[in-house]
Amino acid sequence: MFTKTPEQIEELKAQWCADPCWDLEDTTGFEPHRAGLKIFADKKRAEWSRENERVCRNCKAWDDRGGLCRKYPPKVIVCKEFITPRTIWPEVASNDWCGEFDSGN
Repeated sequence: MFTKTPEQIEELKAQWCADPCWDLEDTTGFEPHRAGLKIFADKKRAEWSRENERVCRNCKAWDDRGGLCRKYPPKVIVCKEFITPRTIWPEVASNDWCGEFDSGN
């Protein structure tokens, strides 16, 4: 068995990511790279799983620049400390969730 070049390994990973219908680490001819391929595949599967979660970071309304939910218009706050009214958007954590998740699809 011969060691594959880094380019060959990256090409295999790209092919698998486009169609992950087989166990990447069991690819014939890449046996010397089994451990590294398994680590890569496990990390990718975990990433894909997180992307499918119905949480704020995956919602179309999520604004990651400030941790804001932009599902609805901001609230107008009128307070005597402010000369002019202020507007605020709800601040949410990336792993928060609500019943109005929108994947954008």
